[in-house]
Amino acid sequence: MLRRELPGFVGSSVETLRELVEGFEDGWARRRALAAFLEAGIPESRDDALDLVATLKRELDRRWCLGILARRGDLSGATLDRALGFVSSPSARRRIEAAAEQG
Repeated sequence: MLRRELPGFVGSSVETLRELVEGFEDGWARRRALAAFLEAGIPESRDDALDLVATLKRELDRRWCLGILARRGDLSGATLDRALGFVSSPSARRRIEAAAEQG
């Protein structure tokens, strides 16, 4: 249902998006909700997108969403450095860096 309504959220504030995402149960459901927004290019701001990723409690969920941003081409320079700070696994960091280079 969320995917059908995604166009209506273009231009929404990061606070509104945070409230929507946090309305889903923590874990898989919340990650999938945020992933749907990120895959649709919402929010447009890379910093806002990272702010939303930072709200995810599990590193697995953050890695998943960072992979989306990397493939979208949204992670480079200081933004990539900030994103890598959300991940402790060296191998996961390398995968995100590689995806960012290809994005």
